[in-house]
Amino acid sequence: MDILNDEDLDSLCFIDEKDNSVVIKFYGFSSILEARIFLGITMGRLGFDYNETEENFLDKRKLH
Repeated sequence: MDILNDEDLDSLCFIDEKDNSVVIKFYGFSSILEARIFLGITMGRLGFDYNETEENFLDKRKLH
């Protein structure tokens, strides 16, 4: 089994014009492990440092 078979994934992308945020959502992962592996590889290839959070839609502006 190819754990990252992107043929099974769908995505939705949009720009929130209120604050110019880009939102990209991927659907179709078969497990949380598969989603975490995809996240790690994707963020690494994009060159972003990131930390997973349990909160949905964390507003970075509130962290400052």
